[in-house]
Amino acid sequence: MSGTALEAAERLAEDLDIKTGVIPTHRPCIREDAADRLFITVEQRDTAAAEAVRAAHAVGRPVLVGTGSVADSERFARQLAELSVEARVLNAKNDAAEAEIIARAGEYGAVTVSTQMAGRGVDIRLGPGAAETGGLLVIGLGRYDSARLDRQLRGRSGRQGDPGRSVFYTSLEDDVVTEQLRISNQPRSVASDGLIGDRKFARLYEHSQRVAEGKLLQLHRTTRSYHTMTDQHRQAILTTRERLLIEPDALDDYLRQVFTNTPDRAEVWAAQRRSLATEVVLYQLDRAWTDHLNHLAAVREGIHLRVLGRQNPLDEFNRIAGDTFRSLGTDTRAAVRQVLDNAPDDATTLGDLGLRRPSSTWTYLVTDNPFGSEADRVVAFLGNFIRGGTPPSITYT
Repeated sequence: MSGTALEAAERLAEDLDIKTGVIPTHRPCIREDAADRLFITVEQRDTAAAEAVRAAHAVGRPVLVGTGSVADSERFARQLAELSVEARVLNAKNDAAEAEIIARAGEYGAVTVSTQMAGRGVDIRLGPGAAETGGLLVIGLGRYDSARLDRQLRGRSGRQGDPGRSVFYTSLEDDVVTEQLRISNQPRSVASDGLIGDRKFARLYEHSQRVAEGKLLQLHRTTRSYHTMTDQHRQAILTTRERLLIEPDALDDYLRQVFTNTPDRAEVWAAQRRSLATEVVLYQLDRAWTDHLNHLAAVREGIHLRVLGRQNPLDEFNRIAGDTFRSLGTDTRAAVRQVLDNAPDDATTLGDLGLRRPSSTWTYLVTDNPFGSEADRVVAFLGNFIRGGTPPSITYT
């Protein structure tokens, strides 16, 4: 259940094969979602936002300010302090106090400055007298790379039919703009405080966010593609481990594959030292799996260079991963046989064999680095070279 699941419906369908549906709210939402207030610079944006917070605080209206980073949250809190507005700060530095801070964010006169932590699905209850001031005012300082995250922040206000208002203060210097575009001209209508009245630039800002969101989606899809074969390998290993643990005949079958030329050795281990044999097989499977993941992580680091030889990096990664995994079973059985052949007669544990499991688990995490098609990479490279590494330029007429 999520109020912003509809925006992620495509990803939910692709990754989890889950359909997304819309259920009407129990009570109508009466929150007012105001249009963005777009400024030329970040300084002008924050100055106007701080004044809006001060004005709301003066009448006792609770305010929640959403920022993009810990540094931004602390900087804006200091700016509010200069206006004699004391704000509670919620970010990764004080996450232990999150519940208390959120619980008090709807109190009369409360001002809370937060990173995206406050956008998570929580109800901010209005305290006595807060509804009469207009309810919780949510102010966003710049937009996120995803409109869904913006909606999550808006959704902290107007819960369960409560009154509320949300508005984003943005600027042409926000990261979501500067990382996607380089604007070549200036707005025609700009107020003395830097507020832009030219609607074309509001559409430009929205376009920048859509570009950023598209890049995130492509990154996610590319990462998912690199995960696919590894997920298949992981499932194969887990199936083998599960059979060894719960199926009585699984160990017998495995040991017969280990001792192909000496089946009597397999029968001895299966009958007389079954528990130790199981531990050795599981240990060698886990060790081989860890080595396999380490190898794939190293391959992934440089696989994009295959494009220089006109090869598809994803196809090459899958080919290498498949070849490596095919040899994993043979190598594991050889390692198991070596350990069992050299095991002392009185050995009963892995420690007696000189084997020790690691104290922590090594987890596979691929590098999030979308390569795109060969044509995409060539065009991007030439574009970056011509622009000197700057984003593409846009001129409005």
